[in-house]
Amino acid sequence: MGLTRTIVKRVGGKTVDRVLDDAATRLAGITATAIDATIRTRGTAIAVDADVFRLAHGELEPAALERQLVRERARRGGAAGLASGLPSIVPGAGTAVEVAAAFADAVAVTYAEVSLVLALCHLRGRDTSNVEARRLDVLLVLGLQAEVVKRVGNMLEADGVTIDPRATASLAPEVVGRINRDIGERIVAKVARRRAAVLAGRLVPLGVGVAVAGWEDFRLLASVGKTAVSYLDMSEPARPT
Repeated sequence: MGLTRTIVKRVGGKTVDRVLDDAATRLAGITATAIDATIRTRGTAIAVDADVFRLAHGELEPAALERQLVRERARRGGAAGLASGLPSIVPGAGTAVEVAAAFADAVAVTYAEVSLVLALCHLRGRDTSNVEARRLDVLLVLGLQAEVVKRVGNMLEADGVTIDPRATASLAPEVVGRINRDIGERIVAKVARRRAAVLAGRLVPLGVGVAVAGWEDFRLLASVGKTAVSYLDMSEPARPT
């Protein structure tokens, strides 16, 4: 987030913190809704899409297949970010349109992130129809990426809760639900705060916002994908590379 925040600081000056706070508050609700809706309604479709991807790349070993999936999804996200950042080129009305486009892109990026995590979970044999278990996977991956969840040896720590990633599959549903409630709000708030900095960077005129939008969407998806693979590797044996 360093590049985006630096651009915003230089252009926005003293107003940047207020802008980020306001945007983060709005994005927290958007992010939570997008995560929930994607897991509840798109799990089966995401699993089918992952199977199609695996068939189309049958020559790749499992680890190489995952890397290819992350690369393709990141490139797709970057291209979408560039397109959604185009209104920032136009002063005045163009910037107003960009505000709406930026919030819409935040939803799209969240959907893409959750979809990527679920696809990787499916490739590892995890059931995408198990909503609470996959919500925990998604929250932990986004939390690790946002540095809310910390890796301590073979364990994960989030907001005072210690989680053994090797045992998440065997946790009782009510335990998983409680963990999701305990850590979910803080993780979503942190993710929203980071995304708000991206949104503010997109509002820089004269085409800089286009570069920010495309770069940050690409970077976010690539980072989430790599984090998801690392997270899954904590609980499952190494696979051929």
